[in-house]
Amino acid sequence: MELGRIKRLWSYYKKDGVYEALYRLSAYGYLPKLVLFLSSKHVLALAKTNQRCLKHALVGYEFARADASLIDDLLACQGTTIDTPRAVFERFFKQGHHCYVARKDGKIVAYCWVFKGNYVLSFDRSERPLITLVLKDNEAFFGNGFIAEKYRLKGVFPNLLKSITGLYPDDTRFFSSVDPINVNSLRAHIRYGFVAIFNVRYLRIFSLNLFYGNRGSFSPLSLLGIGASRLELSQFYMPETGAQSELGRLA
Repeated sequence: MELGRIKRLWSYYKKDGVYEALYRLSAYGYLPKLVLFLSSKHVLALAKTNQRCLKHALVGYEFARADASLIDDLLACQGTTIDTPRAVFERFFKQGHHCYVARKDGKIVAYCWVFKGNYVLSFDRSERPLITLVLKDNEAFFGNGFIAEKYRLKGVFPNLLKSITGLYPDDTRFFSSVDPINVNSLRAHIRYGFVAIFNVRYLRIFSLNLFYGNRGSFSPLSLLGIGASRLELSQFYMPETGAQSELGRLA
């Protein structure tokens, strides 16, 4: 392990304790997955769109809803490394979820899914027991998005989200989730106006699957479930509690 990574692990341990250090070791591939696997997700809510990140209009882009006939184009957007396989796209379309894309010169360069009814938090790209977040009628969850590498950090993300949110009723609450280790995505969400409402930690020891959660870095962890679990998302969304307190730490 390189020295720089060791120093970062030590800083994670000092700041957030043993779990965070082990989580990073797991994410870096230094722990045997079949024995011990750790992962985390920040669940975010869109508080208010930050118009400043939309002040520069994109030129030459088209935003539209996709259908199952465009699966090949969605796969091509991912390049040589498959982020989401064909079978998953087919399942999402069959379940009635909506896919929205950004095109440049006629080619799909980014996409994002909007889930209604429920959203499954995945932790290790497998069919292992997961957390299913149950959504109310006026709740929608962004997920499984992707931006082609050449088009990242160019304003595609906020403009794609803006084009999507404008299609839904004004009272719709939008949510998303980000792996804490994906710093660029986390910053992009916060810049757009998302705030953290709770965190989920996944711990697998051999075949035992445990899910823990809390509503911020200073609230105690509680057991959310053992094995596959269903949770009402609304129980975690409390706008009156000032979710903005997490912004500084997450950014």
